[in-house]
Amino acid sequence: MMKCGHAANAVTADGKPSCVICAGIHPGHNIVDDAPPDLSTRTARCFYYGMVPSRNECSQCRGKDACGCERPSNTDLAFFAHKPDAPFDEFYCGCMSWD
Repeated sequence: MMKCGHAANAVTADGKPSCVICAGIHPGHNIVDDAPPDLSTRTARCFYYGMVPSRNECSQCRGKDACGCERPSNTDLAFFAHKPDAPFDEFYCGCMSWD
């Protein structure tokens, strides 16, 4: 986990973890959190939870009217973001395509 709240999703030229989502926006985008949050009791929902997918590439919600993907919070989820002040963390399941 990075200080910005995202799981590391990139590396810098010298091989250090980084968050490209927050680069240039959040000062913690390139600082590893030395006290990461306990995610064991948290659940993550897809960013598009409740929306109708345009081009569904998610095996869990394909064929459904709306995205309903929830997973146990985990930094291995795509684009995972810890949201401590919200009831759910966030990630992306692929329901709007991976393009």
